[in-house]
Amino acid sequence: MPSFVLNALLDEDTSVELARRLREQGHDVERVVDLRELGDGVDDAEVHTDAEEHDRVIITHDEGFFNRCLNAEGAFRLLWIPDQQAFEPYEKAEMVANAVAIIKEYERIEDCPRAIALTATFLE
Repeated sequence: MPSFVLNALLDEDTSVELARRLREQGHDVERVVDLRELGDGVDDAEVHTDAEEHDRVIITHDEGFFNRCLNAEGAFRLLWIPDQQAFEPYEKAEMVANAVAIIKEYERIEDCPRAIALTATFLE
């Protein structure tokens, strides 16, 4: 179990398998499609608002979310996996784990970048 638990909201473009693997790492994970107040096809703005209200980090493959979060003010809020088809769920979970290791190095979460793009470098 990680000492830093990610309170994550997986966008509708993420898999059940990724959610399962992140839970196995000890993270608190909800999927947009499983939440009655959000659901499949929900507008990105609603997902963003829900994540802000519930202090959740969005995990997505959606570049629009990355741009929205990167250009917004506030604390760390998003992990973006740009190449959805290039990685298996176990690799994506490893990328998240490596990102969490970096995030834990910040003295305050407010000092962490608002959005982080998870590329193949997060598998090294």
